Amino acid sequence: IQGAIWYQGEQNAGYPGEYAGHNRDLYTCTFSTMIESWRQEWSTATRGDADRKFPFGFVQLAPFTNQRDSLAWPQLRWHQTADVGYVPNDIMENVFMATAVDDDIDLHPKNKRLPASRLAWAATHLVYGMTERPLTGPLLMAVSFKNTERTSIVVTFSENLDPVLVEEDRFMVCCLASTDECDQVAYGEGWQGVTIEGMYSDNAVEVSTASACSTYSGLAYLWLETPCSGEVSCPLYASDEYHLPVVPWKSDVDLSLCPLSTAYTGQPIPILETGELFLLRDTQSGCHDTCLAHPEC
Repeated sequence: IQGAIWYQGEQNAGYPGEYAGHNRDLYTCTFSTMIESWRQEWSTATRGDADRKFPFGFVQLAPFTNQRDSLAWPQLRWHQTADVGYVPNDIMENVFMATAVDDDIDLHPKNKRLPASRLAWAATHLVYGMTERPLTGPLLMAVSFKNTERTSIVVTFSENLDPVLVEEDRFMVCCLASTDECDQVAYGEGWQGVTIEGMYSDNAVEVSTASACSTYSGLAYLWLETPCSGEVSCPLYASDEYHLPVVPWKSDVDLSLCPLSTAYTGQPIPILETGELFLLRDTQSGCHDTCLAHPEC
């Protein structure tokens, strides 16, 4: 065989009040182990004719209901990527993904062309070297702050974006001690929605946490069972012809750290004697803004 594609996970995620799910918390381990098991079994049984690392593609769970009491589905989507947020990664090598998070809202979405096209683009990139086609959508690169109060966040991605669709409850912050704790309670008790202010640059979005808790431990995007308003209607998509969405992710945030640990327009340079980071900026005003954003300013 040349490879495999996989679309499953709803029963592992579970359904509020009816079915708690099957080993959802183990899915990070069981899914990646299953992939490696298939590869090993096929390679052994075919005496090496099947590649020991043959490509494996999967579909990230589609939307289902608008309930917000359980966050099982965003958890399962995260576990599908081995808790990294994207594939391939160090745990899931030679694996590709198509998200269906913005497909029509149905347990079994009717628009099969959407995830199928995304799988095809990723497969032709990863397996056949057609790198003009995308392997992933825009990936999270950095989370930084514009002010010392940490109420204004700049989220930077790996490529340019279409203008953001401004809707409520698309970005959210975790108001408990850890994002894992926020995942265990209803939306609004742990994760709370924050406001999309607009585009900060071609590949960055600005959000405001003023409407949520003042102290938070994480930031997430599309962390709901049905996180978008409809088919191909999420806030963030690549600005190229393939129009791939930014997939759901979460990131820990440590408010005790310098808000600009990585410069927006440059890489940090370590000062040898102290080990501290010196931030390169392109303009004098940029240096001034960086200074003002430091917590000890």
